[in-house]
Amino acid sequence: MRESLLEDVRTEIEMAREGQIPPSWQHDRLEDLKQAVAKHWITEQEYSDLCAQFEAAVRSTRQITDQEYDRQIVADSAGNTLFCWNGKGNSIVSIDRDGDGFAVTVYLDAPALGETRRACAEQCIRALQDYAAAHGFTPARVTERQCRAWCPPNHITTREEAFGCALVMLQSYIPK
Repeated sequence: MRESLLEDVRTEIEMAREGQIPPSWQHDRLEDLKQAVAKHWITEQEYSDLCAQFEAAVRSTRQITDQEYDRQIVADSAGNTLFCWNGKGNSIVSIDRDGDGFAVTVYLDAPALGETRRACAEQCIRALQDYAAAHGFTPARVTERQCRAWCPPNHITTREEAFGCALVMLQSYIPK
């Protein structure tokens, strides 16, 4: 585990030097290192050294924004990813083509989110609604029961249902 973590950190330091670390990743990587110390995978000194290297690399050049990163994922997907949103705490929401249907991924469960989980859900809901409006469609009204029936295997027939399902899943993170 230690070697895998160190390899990942080295890779991300290089990515930061190239401007490829979106803000949502920056905090997450430092949290990952902090957890590695707690698990005794790295020492306090290694933690300090790696944090300093990572932070220096991030500051060394303009970094890609979260929105630019999301657009890059969509562009690189060859049409398979319709919507992608990345946020703090390794949060991700994506809607992808899955054969002749669609698959929805909503992950906002990271402990790092804490009290910001609601704000992340609200931010992503706005992004989903903006995407739908910009592409000329309205997400379908779906129920929690329908979402549970689709997940897994998460095979949803229409784009509108996929966006509706993502909205319902995100609403579950907002206390009523």
